[in-house]
Amino acid sequence: SVSSRSTFNSAPSSTKRSILDLSEIKIAGYNKPFNDEEISQLFVEMCFFARLGFLQPPCCLNCTYRESVQNRESVKKSVVLNNCPRWVIWRKDSNILLHPNDLEDNLAVVQCHAARKLIKGVAVEGYTWNEKEGTLDCFDIDDD
Repeated sequence: SVSSRSTFNSAPSSTKRSILDLSEIKIAGYNKPFNDEEISQLFVEMCFFARLGFLQPPCCLNCTYRESVQNRESVKKSVVLNNCPRWVIWRKDSNILLHPNDLEDNLAVVQCHAARKLIKGVAVEGYTWNEKEGTLDCFDIDDD
């Protein structure tokens, strides 16, 4: 039996996507993959990266910590986890200031590995990061 309570560390088994548009979930009536407490925690993590000058979180806090510790200890092996399933919140339009009351329709929840790809300019599931405009752009992809 699959638990109905998810965590932001891993997506529920019914969620196979790496990017979830929170307004799309609300409109389409998907099962809510995150509770309010989890979204609040992800928002705090997003604000942490914003205070460091990032428009979007480039990865999750776990990966950031692991990579910084290993870099500080001069570990020579690769420290990047290319398939990290943890979630981070991105703003669809990073020009909208960070305020909890103004973000409802401006949020997407992105898995860490997808955030890394988007920052590098790679399209993920029909989304691209437009660095010039500061927007997470969606384009239609065929499911055929």
